[in-house]
Amino acid sequence: MKNHLFTLLLIVLWNMGKAQEFVYIDNNINNAKTTIKIDNEITFPDIQVVLGKDIPFEDFTVGITPYKSQANYIIVDDISNAERSVKVDNCDNFPDLSILVKSEISFPDVRIEFRDKNSFVDILIYSEKATISEQELIACLLPLIREKAKK
Repeated sequence: MKNHLFTLLLIVLWNMGKAQEFVYIDNNINNAKTTIKIDNEITFPDIQVVLGKDIPFEDFTVGITPYKSQANYIIVDDISNAERSVKVDNCDNFPDLSILVKSEISFPDVRIEFRDKNSFVDILIYSEKATISEQELIACLLPLIREKAKK
């Protein structure tokens, strides 16, 4: 009986210990620490990202989940619920960080494969918003992208 209780306790603690990060993404954040430009047409980007399906030699895989409890990253619709906020402003000519995102780049810094919801992935994202744009996906994954790009 003690073994069963110990196993149950380990399962509960493992599920409680899952890292979840709450992220707010918008283009109108006052006093943002960093402004990011994410676009598919940037002349001299700081980071180049390939994002698409069936990416060979991907750095990590990403999927969208309908279950908040499963997600690694949660895109919230209220800044007061966020642990991290990201200002994505594609109209800013002098952003702090610029990221080029395309489905094909010769020598990208990071390769991200987007998979359908029935596939195994490295990172799961949940959104309180109805849809997730490509910019929101990249902004949400910014810590991982910076780590992989070493910038």
